Amino acid sequence: VGLGDSEVREGQRVHEIWPSVIEKAWAKYKGGYQRTGDFYSATAFSFIGGSAEGYDPRDMSKKEILALLRRAEREGYPMTLGTDSPKDMSRRAEGAMTRLNLHGYHAYAFMGLEGDRVRLYNPWGHGHPTRAIKVSEIQRLFASMSLGRY
Repeated sequence: VGLGDSEVREGQRVHEIWPSVIEKAWAKYKGGYQRTGDFYSATAFSFIGGSAEGYDPRDMSKKEILALLRRAEREGYPMTLGTDSPKDMSRRAEGAMTRLNLHGYHAYAFMGLEGDRVRLYNPWGHGHPTRAIKVSEIQRLFASMSLGRY
């Protein structure tokens, strides 16, 4: 299974598990989930032996965001997108988060592009976004993008 791919096993669609594995490894290293504190994807990518590039989509154009996502997809690099803190959002943004089934201050794995929309995966294994996310929504609802390099 490649970046953003899924396959069917025993009648069920199965996605990559790297986001959950990284999160679990970090929690184990720190002594439990309650001790992980502010967990940033860039820290996790570095923790498992790579390096990371961090970006703030609020400071990027749609063209720059799509170029970065296409690069991750083309080169097979893991990438996460982190939502903004609910306390820093407007009521309108909170409503959009609810409609899209996004959690505040949470990282999602980038699974690929559907045209100019972004497929995300919740590392919890459930509670995934209701649809692919528009780049304009990423600019408005997300505070970080982390590209892992190995």
